[in-house]
Amino acid sequence: MKDNKSTAITIVEGGVGNAALTRVTTAVKDALHAVSSGLSPAPLFLVTPGTNPAEIKAELCQFQLPYGTGVLMRTSGSTTGQGKIVALSWDSLLVSGRATHDYLGGEGIWLNTLPLHHIAGFQTVVRTVSSGFEPLSVDFNNISTLCDALSASPANKHYLSLVPTQLTRLLNSEVGTDSPPPLHPTIPLLGKLPIDAVVLGGAASSTSLLKHARETGLTVVTSYGMTETCGGCIYNGAPIGDTQVQITENGRIDLTGSVVALGYLGDVEPEAFTSTTNNETEVSKLSMRTHRTKDVGVLHSDGTLEVLGRIDDAITTGGLTIMPRLIEAAISDLCAIESVVVGMPDPVWGEAAVAVMAKPFPTDELKKRLATQLERGWAPSYFITLQELYSGSSGETSWPLTDSGKIDRRIIRHTVIDHFNR
Repeated sequence: MKDNKSTAITIVEGGVGNAALTRVTTAVKDALHAVSSGLSPAPLFLVTPGTNPAEIKAELCQFQLPYGTGVLMRTSGSTTGQGKIVALSWDSLLVSGRATHDYLGGEGIWLNTLPLHHIAGFQTVVRTVSSGFEPLSVDFNNISTLCDALSASPANKHYLSLVPTQLTRLLNSEVGTDSPPPLHPTIPLLGKLPIDAVVLGGAASSTSLLKHARETGLTVVTSYGMTETCGGCIYNGAPIGDTQVQITENGRIDLTGSVVALGYLGDVEPEAFTSTTNNETEVSKLSMRTHRTKDVGVLHSDGTLEVLGRIDDAITTGGLTIMPRLIEAAISDLCAIESVVVGMPDPVWGEAAVAVMAKPFPTDELKKRLATQLERGWAPSYFITLQELYSGSSGETSWPLTDSGKIDRRIIRHTVIDHFNR
């Protein structure tokens, strides 16, 4: 069942910072108040700051909304460059929040550092507001303000949501300085503050990063999920709430549960979602829907899920299909250096794997070490540092990021291809 095309939409700018947090919090409070009163508020469409409302309305006129749509949100499109619009119900968002709090040990206040027009940032607001609190915006350049806010907090629990790039920078650089020390002074302090858990999602987290963070006293919980599942639904490898995991053909991950979205707007990948109910009026309620992800993984004997990476990121070289995430994890474990592995066209092998390294490391030595960790043929053919990759162009020496804070593999791959074609 679809809502009429003319259904009113409330367009809400996301972004980061105090003004954005106030704007989104107000919209969520109003919507949840209406939902709790038995009303059906106009769906919220979270958009990037500066988006033209007229263009959004014109785009939405092409679509009918799934019955029960409460929130619209565009995926990051980090692989294709073009995000899809996901329809989420308030039922699913709230169930996701409750499952998260059940896993972490209780309701609390979330500290926001992430863009609010993406699901990880938006859920910090929904979880906090539905618990009866106000979310906090975090400025790591002013840690004393954070201390004061937490000291005055009415909540017993406090949570912080980060992506790995943020945590890496906090662990390895001092905000606002040109000469970073080896460890950010904020981190030991955060370990002593009443922050009950740091939820780390949005991308893969290396073993060395997790070890480093936990050694500072932080309780780190890894999260796997996506806009299509209202954010994280797998914590530390274990499904939360009623989420179920199935590994299907070629290792593809299917996620089933009441946190799964209603679908994409338009006739976009209809096979990506299925529902257990044939009653259209029940689709918006807590039916068990399934999302067919574009990730591959392995279910271990203890029921935990190991995500190996995105199907789109896989590199086919010399008849082998290799997963960049496994190579990146091996590099991190062997030499504690962050890397991104991408494929580029190769006339002999079809594709060649290229490891882009955050810092230099002797190539011959790294190849020897990788040979002991990876299957034959998995070691990258080429190694290059970020500085080498961007020398003579933009002078960039840090990872290009999407606006959700993820490393932008698409840009890196294009830059690698351009570099080796010079």
